[in-house]
Amino acid sequence: MLHAQSPPITHQPMDIPASMAGSFGEMRHHHFHSGIDLRSQGKTGQIVRAMADGDLRRIVIKPGGFGWALYLEHPSGHTSVYAHLSEFKQAWMDHAMAYAKRNHRYVIDIPVTKGKFPIKAGDIIGLSGNSGGSGGPHLHVEWRDSQTEEPLNPLTYGLVVNDKVEPAIRGLYAKSTEGVWQLHRPGKDNQLASELILTSWQDLALDVTDHMESGGRPLGIQRITLQVGESMQTLHIQRFAFHQSRGVDALMHMDVQMKKGRRCYRIVPFALKDGQQPADIWEGRGSLPTQGKHHFTLTVEDAHGNRSTLHGDVQLKPLTSARLTHDYRLPGSIQQGSMKVSFPAHSFTHSPSLSLRKGDKQWQWSLSSTAPVLKPYTYTWTVSKEWTEPLDKTLLIVTDFRGNQSRLVGRLLTDGRLQFRSKQWGHMQLSVDTTAPTIRWIQRQGSLASLHLADNQLDIQSMTVTINGQWVWAYHDAKNQRLQVSDLPESGELVVVAEDEAGNATTFRHSF
Repeated sequence: MLHAQSPPITHQPMDIPASMAGSFGEMRHHHFHSGIDLRSQGKTGQIVRAMADGDLRRIVIKPGGFGWALYLEHPSGHTSVYAHLSEFKQAWMDHAMAYAKRNHRYVIDIPVTKGKFPIKAGDIIGLSGNSGGSGGPHLHVEWRDSQTEEPLNPLTYGLVVNDKVEPAIRGLYAKSTEGVWQLHRPGKDNQLASELILTSWQDLALDVTDHMESGGRPLGIQRITLQVGESMQTLHIQRFAFHQSRGVDALMHMDVQMKKGRRCYRIVPFALKDGQQPADIWEGRGSLPTQGKHHFTLTVEDAHGNRSTLHGDVQLKPLTSARLTHDYRLPGSIQQGSMKVSFPAHSFTHSPSLSLRKGDKQWQWSLSSTAPVLKPYTYTWTVSKEWTEPLDKTLLIVTDFRGNQSRLVGRLLTDGRLQFRSKQWGHMQLSVDTTAPTIRWIQRQGSLASLHLADNQLDIQSMTVTINGQWVWAYHDAKNQRLQVSDLPESGELVVVAEDEAGNATTFRHSF
């Protein structure tokens, strides 16, 4: 493990005062946030600088995700990442474009030989932007262990952000023995006014937010400690592997979010019998009591050491019997009519109760689960003779309890069944997509052309752009449904061919 004995970050990434819009390890939709989001004063084009000496080792340009991103490797054994950029250093851009044109690639993700592009701390490497999946102009920065590629908290390695605001504990959601969730707020001296009566420590959820400044965006928590007598359970987000990022669904108390609409922390890990956990963020000393009356102390800290505490009393009255429908350690399946849902071993954080039922309308089902999902389900549908739509255009739309949708294109098996894969559970609806992407001309500004490019349901799977019959590079800004084509000559014919994930294709022609 790499430790920051002397901070390896020797230069701040932007010239403007550092203000966080997102913290390391905070809970995002199905993943931990792997870096720090720095505000760019609401605009693109802020100068971005290298945080330490090193070498450029990777260039990425993609429609979604990080968008335009750079990866620098440093002698300390770390890698810094700069994402959602709008521009790179010209020499680096030329290198990326040479690769794109040589290989006819619109999505760029290329390694760079060590020593080809050395960099000094403080050198300008690009400009901030709003590319990829960014929800607004900002700079996303990461600090990783180069050997494992695990993200680390940049604030512990020399990134400077002033934060003197204590985390705000709103209270504890507790589920009564009758199964009702209720918020218990702290009173005088951060003490709960009434005793909590629970069946399990799993029936507690911590509602807490952190802010860097008054009125700022809510940020995540770095450490939560629960102390009961000699037992101490600690949640500490210092680093994690990307394959563990789905473990955020085990940290987020999903039952509370489903019933109360609040994103709360599970302060006690699931008692996994095989010693595994969805993400290596929990540490325990001693066993928590399972019955009786006890006093507890909760301590919450942010990355700058600002802390808040909460005290309370709890009486544990465990249920005498409980029935689990599935052992999470084993593979399994559940079927309702023509729809079968299969899942591999260790798909869940704990043994769940599962239910698959038919929907109110034809071609609808509903899968409900009480446990976060770590591995993809396989949905297999036995095609009905009543389904007359083309199978290669058939979709399964899965809508979870938050309203988030996944649109899955089916894979036709040799036995004639359709198969879909997703980590999402919820309401399922068979649908079809036979509509090709839409493309239209917007404007030309000098040598830059802007076009509208979008699909009604799916992502753009592939595209080809030519001018006068010659392949040219273009950037698809999927979020804003824009296609940007540069280096237009004075006159000619632009041709764009785009295809969605279901194979629906459109050819667009424009003379200029």
